[in-house]
Amino acid sequence: MITSFDDLLDRMRQGPRVTVAVAAADDEAALGAVAAAHELGIADALLFGDGTRISAVYKEMTGSPDLPFEIREAAEEQAARTAVAAVRSGAAQILLKGKIKTAALLKAVLDSEHGLRSSRQLSDLFIFEDPSRAGNKLVMITDGGVTLKPDLKQKIEIIENAVAVARALGNDSPRVAVLSAVETVNPALPATIDAAVLTKMNQRARSRAASSMDPSRSTMRSPPKPQHSRESNPLWLERPISCSVRRSNRPTCWPNRPPISPACAWAMSSWDRPHRC
Repeated sequence: MITSFDDLLDRMRQGPRVTVAVAAADDEAALGAVAAAHELGIADALLFGDGTRISAVYKEMTGSPDLPFEIREAAEEQAARTAVAAVRSGAAQILLKGKIKTAALLKAVLDSEHGLRSSRQLSDLFIFEDPSRAGNKLVMITDGGVTLKPDLKQKIEIIENAVAVARALGNDSPRVAVLSAVETVNPALPATIDAAVLTKMNQRARSRAASSMDPSRSTMRSPPKPQHSRESNPLWLERPISCSVRRSNRPTCWPNRPPISPACAWAMSSWDRPHRC
């Protein structure tokens, strides 16, 4: 498992070089990042934007006029579209934001005909290293602002996106903390209800996985098809993950009474007894 940035760099050095498409590359941070990756031997870059400004920024940074990357001239919005097109065509594998407004870049990314959108929820993921942690030092935060007010279904997909990244780094069972403004479930704060529902969904998924274990053979059998699945209900979380939310003073929800929220109603839909949300 990759547990630090050093581990990640070692793994990158073992694989093929990737190409980074930088939209509006006249940005010191973006140029510095691709220059460092190039020096480490893990990436090359295609730079989109004003060539004169890009060269000037690079020279100011390094003192050298010799830029080791190809520059493709483009105005700001065109730089976003052409950088996205490079990733879409396979000429590049990574899209990097340069000196361009986030809205302009996302407009190109989400273009229905020429963008990178798929059927999945788009989200961003910030990874940082905490040197004080034992073991896995990598911590992820999602979503930083792509989806400003996600509903429960979107939160599930945001978590699934983050879990996919964690598993790509070798962490098969990442722990997920669902954050809100307060630590306890409060009907006045829908985010806390969503956090409780996400936790309960995870507990049920883990229970199904545990009940499918064959003690005599110590092998995992395929669990029975759940009554609710992604096909029948888009809010079903298929893969067990470890979510946590502190709960106290929780309101009691009864199937024969109006629920506090549609999310709570859905969570209650397959339960045949009174329970707490």
